Amino acid sequence: MTRLHKIVLGIETGDLAEELEAYLGLSLINKGDRRGRTPLMWAFMRDDLDAAEILLQNGADVIKRCRHGANILNCARSVEGLDLCLKYFPASLINSFSPASGITALLSINQQLTILPESDEDTDAKNFQFTSRLIDAGADVNLGSVSGNTPLRECAARNYPRTTKLLLDCGADVNKSCRKGITAIMEAIRERADASLSIILNEPGNIKFPLKNSHGWNFLHYLAWYGSYEILELFKTVDFSGMGADTGLKIADCKEGILGCTPEELAIYRFEDEKDMKRIPESRREEWWDSFIKLLNRIREQTRISLLDEISSGTSEEQEDIERTSDPEDSSDDEEFHDCYSDAHTSPQDAAEILI
Repeated sequence: MTRLHKIVLGIETGDLAEELEAYLGLSLINKGDRRGRTPLMWAFMRDDLDAAEILLQNGADVIKRCRHGANILNCARSVEGLDLCLKYFPASLINSFSPASGITALLSINQQLTILPESDEDTDAKNFQFTSRLIDAGADVNLGSVSGNTPLRECAARNYPRTTKLLLDCGADVNKSCRKGITAIMEAIRERADASLSIILNEPGNIKFPLKNSHGWNFLHYLAWYGSYEILELFKTVDFSGMGADTGLKIADCKEGILGCTPEELAIYRFEDEKDMKRIPESRREEWWDSFIKLLNRIREQTRISLLDEISSGTSEEQEDIERTSDPEDSSDDEEFHDCYSDAHTSPQDAAEILI
């Protein structure tokens, strides 16, 4: 640890500017301590922006990393400190991955602020400010780590609703998953992050509900295994009609995953073996079960309706084509043609009876 470190840390008294002008002062400006932290990093970690400004004006290295892979963006402890960092930090390196941790500054900020001694609401507010400034500086909202983790998935898991909305508004992909196939919705369900999940579910049309993790679980498996009472309540009003008839029935009765169970079978197993049941108050367990079964049935029913709509739409389009190509002057041939058509095609009512 150099004298510059000690002055910044307050271990020794002295004028930082004078020390830099002195013999060997500038030659030690970028020297790291045993953890590789430079005087500039310590100035930002202590939120001593006067010291940081002096070091920056004297040419302190802004892209140097400590042994843990952190640079000055990771060391900022206040919005004002981050603004000062961004004033000097090269925009071309905003999205670079740390060689040690393999994460970007944007993801690091979301993880780092959680350890501060503040309430969740205060942390979300500060996280919102940090995130918005990094985005304005060019941070990619879909880039988080080399393993595929994203800022949105991190914010969703940590229950930061304001930052979650900010990321979505700035183009974050709600369906992007990590290497294990875990999406932001799955993570929010597992972590009981009801505030951030409610933000995500506001736009169900953007969500690919059939997505599965690497074990074959979709979001319904996560609800069955991890869902709390509050989390399940959020799905009561979600519109699944846009899911598509070809996939809706499959996810409701998907028999995959570690245990090879459908979501309903997995929920039964959870209740029978009392797995993670602290998430559901004992007085609400019957209500939770009824709500979960209703959710499965609603997904099945809405997908059946979508299928009927597709059949009806297809039949109507074919009927219109026939009417356009038929000869209005030849009524007998026209009637005969329609009779053949009717005999050869299933009506929407017949299709409904078959499905039922």
